[in-house]
Amino acid sequence: IWNKIRRQITPKIGQITNDEEAINRISTQLVQLVQPNPPLPPPVYHALLSSLAKAILMQAETEVTAEKKAAYPLARVTFNLLGTLSFFPEIFYAKLVQRIGAWPIPCIIPETDIDKRPWGTGPKGRGRGGENERARVMGLRTSQSGEGLEGQSEFMVRCSGVMRVYWEIV
Repeated sequence: IWNKIRRQITPKIGQITNDEEAINRISTQLVQLVQPNPPLPPPVYHALLSSLAKAILMQAETEVTAEKKAAYPLARVTFNLLGTLSFFPEIFYAKLVQRIGAWPIPCIIPETDIDKRPWGTGPKGRGRGGENERARVMGLRTSQSGEGLEGQSEFMVRCSGVMRVYWEIV
């Protein structure tokens, strides 16, 4: 169920234009996708909200970075969804912090994790290793070349698109 609906979300996010009718239509279609009648089981619903937030943020990372004017319609759709879908504000904010780190808070990621251990040294199965894990918590992603983490300029460009949408929402 989740996969079927998730595949319908991304194209709708990509269709957003700076037209009030399109913004309202796409907002309504997205709400209908994640809140069908009868309602979805809570785990599926929450997973779809996470997928919806990720699709919005990835669109901001790519399209808004290329064309700043794309932030407004994307922010309007997101604003509509934040006011309509239960639990979406919390999930959207969590996904926002996951994608770009502490920029919207703002705060500095400490040298140790919450358990006071250096990053990547927690219980078995946790972490990807030291500074690499800390960098990921800070919002850094794998570089486009696939080798190592993205550079500071690549990270800042990606963050600027997301933060532009964030501030349009605010």
